[in-house]
Amino acid sequence: ELMSTADFVTIHLPKTKETAGMFNADLLAKSKQGQIIINAARGGLVDEQALADAIVSGRIRGAGFDVYASEPCTDSPLFGLDQVVVTPHLGASTVEAQDRAGTDVADSVLKALRGEFVADAVNITGGRVGEEVASWLD
Repeated sequence: ELMSTADFVTIHLPKTKETAGMFNADLLAKSKQGQIIINAARGGLVDEQALADAIVSGRIRGAGFDVYASEPCTDSPLFGLDQVVVTPHLGASTVEAQDRAGTDVADSVLKALRGEFVADAVNITGGRVGEEVASWLD
């Protein structure tokens, strides 16, 4: 339903067996005429050839891509289309973003070592901080 009504679709999904190839020719055929699609999430969610075909046919007006099915990407059917803006999977590679990432990681490590909740942890199971590390905390 979203594809048939949205002027812009920005993709914010992990790549899983359920989402891989989700944006295929069948789904793109249901897109609102003139839609713009942006994918800076994960490569492989969008069938790049199907999207290129939809752009050439005029169904999709344009796209913005920072991730690709194969990386590093040296060739894609999206390259060379005037209606597509591409970046080489470095959309967040600004000085400010890298500084922030380093600060965020350090903060998360300190929280984990203190036994505090780490909101962005995806694989932490908790536990005690070893004596050899505890002395370095505050």
